[in-house]
Amino acid sequence: MASRAGPFAPLANGCREWSPRTMAQPPDPHELYLHVRVLVGVVLGLGLTRILSGLARMVEHPGRNPVSATHLLWVAVILLSIIHFWWWEFALISLGAWRFELFVFLLLYAFLWFVLACLLFPGDLAEHDTYEA
Repeated sequence: MASRAGPFAPLANGCREWSPRTMAQPPDPHELYLHVRVLVGVVLGLGLTRILSGLARMVEHPGRNPVSATHLLWVAVILLSIIHFWWWEFALISLGAWRFELFVFLLLYAFLWFVLACLLFPGDLAEHDTYEA
């Protein structure tokens, strides 16, 4: 009997037990998708948090660092791009086979959005007078 539980075979009590015989079966693509979606979602959520907390700091302390229209435009573009990527990621559920290379590519792509958010709102602006370059 084929198990869709991956390397874990269901027990009578509903829990799963690891079994080497089920390891030969390929994992269910939907289970892999959920695994990828959670990790990518965490990274993108960190990026959104960085942007939103940076915007909140701008509102809390408007005179500390002068705001630039160019910077706000970049914030809007990156914010919408992160949200768009997060929304686009739901289409990956239709992907039939997952490969490690695709998993790493998606993670690196999500990491780049986080890095861009960190570049827009650095942790310390002591070296800079303003958000302009």
